[in-house]
Amino acid sequence: MSLSITATAADSQPPQGSPKARAEQFLSGVVAGDTEKSFDRLFAGSATAAVKPEMIDLMKRQVSAGLPVYGKVLRYEFIDQKALGSSVVLLSYMLVMEKHPLIWHFFFYRPDKTWVADTVVFNDQYQGISGEIRKPGS
Repeated sequence: MSLSITATAADSQPPQGSPKARAEQFLSGVVAGDTEKSFDRLFAGSATAAVKPEMIDLMKRQVSAGLPVYGKVLRYEFIDQKALGSSVVLLSYMLVMEKHPLIWHFFFYRPDKTWVADTVVFNDQYQGISGEIRKPGS
């Protein structure tokens, strides 16, 4: 299972907080079983939420349908953080499941003073676990 969503600058204000705090808030929601609201919070203020909400809805459905395949969600673990210049940060996490982990990569973009959730990539493969994944389109 692998999917990515790209979001860019938005009309409404994104939530405040560091990229790490926002990624961990998202993953805490997934662990608690609140996947839909977690996606809504993560992408609040993004162009995807404003212009292409069907993309976020697709991701919500895929995650909700796919998670049970791997068993119960147990916890998440931080893997790595990499700055890509001064305006992009990549955060990598592992969602620890009963049967197999899911690897999540969060790209946040800061065009000025505020970080915006830009892209989320998740999969059940160990490739790219050390952050060697490239942002789609690059």
